[in-house]
Amino acid sequence: AESFLATRSCFARSLAVVTVVGHLLGIGDRHLENFMVEEASGRVVGIDFGHAFGSATHQLPQPELMGVRLTRQLTSFLRPLDSGVLLKGHMVLVLRTLRAQRDELLRVMDVFVSEPNV
Repeated sequence: AESFLATRSCFARSLAVVTVVGHLLGIGDRHLENFMVEEASGRVVGIDFGHAFGSATHQLPQPELMGVRLTRQLTSFLRPLDSGVLLKGHMVLVLRTLRAQRDELLRVMDVFVSEPNV
């Protein structure tokens, strides 16, 4: 039971980070096939960024409209607690951290604006 709770906690923290950062960066096309879970720790890693940074708006007939996809498959691992209980606090912390470090974040993101091919 203790191992499951630790794995679920790591899963919730990393899912919150991947979700918030992906939303802020405009990375759409987030579905189950675009996440990888490290079995030992439960950490979620985003993969397959083929439609990242708004490129899907030119390739898809309709742009990605869903900012965040928390599907039943992702949230069912968080049971018996509500996904909001486990994710909300972590998402708020991610947003606060990004806001506190916004100058550094904007410097890094400027590369995508000035040199999109890099």
